Amino acid sequence: MHFKTIAESTSLPCILYNVPARTVASLSAETTIKLSQIDNIIGIKEASGNFEQISRIISNARKDFIVWSGNDGDTLAILALGGYGVISVVSHLVGNQISQMINSFISGKITEAARIHNYLMPLFTNMFIVANLSHKVCP
Repeated sequence: MHFKTIAESTSLPCILYNVPARTVASLSAETTIKLSQIDNIIGIKEASGNFEQISRIISNARKDFIVWSGNDGDTLAILALGGYGVISVVSHLVGNQISQMINSFISGKITEAARIHNYLMPLFTNMFIVANLSHKVCP
């Protein structure tokens, strides 16, 4: 298996990326759970938007395996499922607010976390209106 070969060729920690909108393929929960058993595969950036799959990964992967949200708008929901945080796209614009949302959730201030999430949601949505632009050469 490709991922296993790469992980076993290094002692560095490895993070899986499941970003089907960019790759046109999605790692299944079963594959991710199996890969979580490899010591230096420490987690996954999960951007499938499939919360049933994400829940299965969190419930069945190795106990110290980390699931990060890969979609900024999914972060609060993934935290609620037991995920860790986010490998963010828009944090360069609103990193402090995202951190505040996560810290509010962790400290049990769910209403505050939801308020921040709802405030940021239009930005999350608008940043991905056009996911990929093809490269065009101007004449």
